[in-house]
Amino acid sequence: MTTFTTDAATFLDNLRAAQDQRMAHAQGLAEAAATRGRLAAELDAADRAYAAQFQSALEAGWTERELRAADLPAPAAKPAQRRGRGTRGSRGAAPVSPPAPAPADEQTHSPS
Repeated sequence: MTTFTTDAATFLDNLRAAQDQRMAHAQGLAEAAATRGRLAAELDAADRAYAAQFQSALEAGWTERELRAADLPAPAAKPAQRRGRGTRGSRGAAPVSPPAPAPADEQTHSPS
């Protein structure tokens, strides 16, 4: 049988120290994720602006070939949006209609 000579406060201190180390890593991850999200939004806005300006240049008479020769590549095509697959049980299942309203109780609507 194992006997413990450490008190509860020491156990809790050890657990808090381990938790603090884990949270330090989680904080770094959360900050990196927030930065990544912000930069992705900025890149998306820059890509839209570039595409609009590229189109404007084409409409002004520049050709794609001329723009590419000036190291101005055509904007990247947006990837096609994939449609959701739904759940396994939803394939081929008949649509569920809402229940029909209950018939009105004639006795409560009759004049008294």
